[in-house]
Amino acid sequence: MSGNDQSFFTELKRRNVYRVAIAYVIASWLFLQVLELVVSLAGAPEWIGKLSLGVLLMSLPLVLVLSWVYELTPEGIKREKDVDRDTSITPQTGSRLDQVTLGIFVVAVVWIIADRTVLSPATPIAAESTNLIQEEVVATVAVDKSIAVLPFMNMSEDTSAGHFSDGLADTVLHKLAQVNSLRVVARNSSFQFRGQNVDIREVGEQLNVSNVLEGSVQASGNKIRVTAQLIQAETGFHLWSGNFDRELDDVFAIQDEIAEKVVDALQISLGDADAARLIRRDTESVEAFREYSLALRELDEFSFESLPRALEHINRAISIDPDYALAWATKGLVYRYMRMLGATTDQVYTEAAKPAVQKALQLNADLPLALALHADLERREKRPELAWPLIEKAVRLAPNDAVILRTQGEMFLDELKPDRGLEIARKALELDPLSVPAHQALAGLLRSLDQQGEALELAKRMQVLNPEAPSGWWTESYMLTDSGEWARAVMTMIEAHEIDPLDPITTMDVAWYTLTLGLDDIARAWINKSREIDSSHPQVLIAGLLQPRGEAEFDQETVRLARKILIEAGRNRFIAGNLAFLIMQHEAYRTDYFDEFLAWARHFHPETFDPTIDSIDSIDEDLIAMISIGRAMLRTDEAAQGQRIIDLTLLREQAVINAFKTAPEYDSFFTAAATGDRDRALQTLESMRNFTKLDIAMEHYTNRQTPWIREYWAEQAYQQFEANLERRVAEQRQLLLELNGGEYPLPD
Repeated sequence: MSGNDQSFFTELKRRNVYRVAIAYVIASWLFLQVLELVVSLAGAPEWIGKLSLGVLLMSLPLVLVLSWVYELTPEGIKREKDVDRDTSITPQTGSRLDQVTLGIFVVAVVWIIADRTVLSPATPIAAESTNLIQEEVVATVAVDKSIAVLPFMNMSEDTSAGHFSDGLADTVLHKLAQVNSLRVVARNSSFQFRGQNVDIREVGEQLNVSNVLEGSVQASGNKIRVTAQLIQAETGFHLWSGNFDRELDDVFAIQDEIAEKVVDALQISLGDADAARLIRRDTESVEAFREYSLALRELDEFSFESLPRALEHINRAISIDPDYALAWATKGLVYRYMRMLGATTDQVYTEAAKPAVQKALQLNADLPLALALHADLERREKRPELAWPLIEKAVRLAPNDAVILRTQGEMFLDELKPDRGLEIARKALELDPLSVPAHQALAGLLRSLDQQGEALELAKRMQVLNPEAPSGWWTESYMLTDSGEWARAVMTMIEAHEIDPLDPITTMDVAWYTLTLGLDDIARAWINKSREIDSSHPQVLIAGLLQPRGEAEFDQETVRLARKILIEAGRNRFIAGNLAFLIMQHEAYRTDYFDEFLAWARHFHPETFDPTIDSIDSIDEDLIAMISIGRAMLRTDEAAQGQRIIDLTLLREQAVINAFKTAPEYDSFFTAAATGDRDRALQTLESMRNFTKLDIAMEHYTNRQTPWIREYWAEQAYQQFEANLERRVAEQRQLLLELNGGEYPLPD
């Protein structure tokens, strides 16, 4: 090293530049640590910390230059070149800098220890703090009235307690959804982001909202710390943020306050009724709330395995707090989901859900979910005059609840108003854009309108949204059966079975598909698989009644089995509309004894026997069953009632065709043949000549032996229809071999 170099570094040391650099670095680090805590507590944007770091880094060269150029003297700060070396006090300044640096270093060490012990997320929360400890409201401009509430992060030591933070966020969402002027994305969609490090702007785009509420929950012992922040999705601008340190029992007050602060930040004016609903408590029991939150987690999974667990948690919540209205209503919802999935019957849903919903309404007459479920139960009992006021009130109280809207959409379908139902289903999907059930509901409606293309797109999206939910695959399978791709439908339904191997319905669907394709042995293997899964399931019970392609008459053993199944069915229309009911009809025509068949009909369809019925609303959507009942009654002393049922069924059939604008299909052929309308029957056969729907083939093979269908066997149109059917079946059998590597698919 040259003398000049030594002189330069010696001068740096003399002018205390080294000491200034060290002091500056330590002080900057300590400043950034304190700033990080302040930013976290205040819920301020992360860019504040990044900006501060940038400023400090850029300022370091300036500080070093100033320490070189200027010197501290007894008379103040002077340029170094103007200071006499003999009077310079740089040694004393250096000593002071050492003391300051040491002090800052000690403070930094203390900070590190405090951060590891006192400020760590795992530490107990201060007991003396009982109020909102910090709040920032920075909204100064009008904001769009749409929001997504993300699941709050679980910051507790117990990583399994995520359900509690979920429950807190869900309650806030539930409260906000009842504000009429606020559009709130449904739980099914917003909770898709659980456990993800998400970009708020991306969340806003995916959920089509302008604002996002996020937060965290940290529980320790009997203490809880909740942090929440309301963010404009597009800009990242914080409209409000708050931090709460409370006793655990005060979690419900925190939920109320967060909902109120969000409403204030979004500049929403509340009426008295909205304000009262916003602060209404569902329960005061933390333990009941825990069980309710666990039930919601299981509901999200929506499977044969998870829904019974959800029911267990709900029942525990109710046992802890018998006045927990929302838990009672959610119990009804669990049964409804079980019915939707096929995990229980219509009868069980009605008998179990009705008392739960009634109890919920006794406790809270304005609970939207309970009102909607009550409406659903009334519509299933054919009482639309009671159902409509209930659903209208539910929608009025919770206009952003996608579950309630889907119920309303189903009721519009009952009223044969598919366009209105489609509008509601699309709105529900807008409120629940990442929800599999919302996609499934819209896809089902589109299928009924013969819009299989869009429905298939929705099924594909369901598979992406939740690869662990089988509904995306069985929805696709149903669409493929409509478009004529029956072999692909079989393979897709098998995929659904592999995703949820506890679902016996998917295996029975494969059995029905392969039986229709003439693969009797393959179908029997899938039936046996269904029995292994759940031999008591309603769909599986009828497996013993299946006949190969409808070619054989039903023998007496089959009739006895059908009678046994109907006895076990109670009032479950799911079975009543199936093969057992049809077999009893065949037996009535074979013996010319109709009393038993009509007794079963009266049991399963009591409303059709009301002598005062004069509306198509009283006619079940199963037109084949209705026309069969009417025709049987013509053979008894109830002929007048039978003719009334036939006339109303034909009117409903025409109303369905007018409403859904679909081409006549097998139902039309069946009703025309049953009523002796030969011209319409033959015309319908001609229109079905090049059909693509597997349902038509299944219905044909099931009903082929019906007396009035047999009358058409010799007709050229009928023979052409069957020839085309056989050709398509043969083609699809061959394609199934190719898709499965040269073998027909058997269960594992």
